[in-house]
Amino acid sequence: MNIAHVGSLHARSVYHQKGLYDLEFKIAGDYEFLLRFGPSIKAAFLDKITVKMRTEGVSNSSATVFIESAKAKILHTGRSRIVIYLEAIYAFIKWKIRK
Repeated sequence: MNIAHVGSLHARSVYHQKGLYDLEFKIAGDYEFLLRFGPSIKAAFLDKITVKMRTEGVSNSSATVFIESAKAKILHTGRSRIVIYLEAIYAFIKWKIRK
């Protein structure tokens, strides 16, 4: 994702419309949830701190996040599987280099 969505806030109606988090996604469930909206998602900026977090979480320490993210993109974006997998490999390589 291009934005840090960990502190995103959603109206209750959003969950009635799109359902709850898919528990099949152990790490990228929030990402998969947001992808369900596609281009129709509406966002606004709130100039307040909603979350304080560290960067040592499971999504930054497990390669599984790349697999789950690719699976979510395949389910919801309609993009080519090959392109999605190539992007996941590229992201994984960048992640490994940074570590």
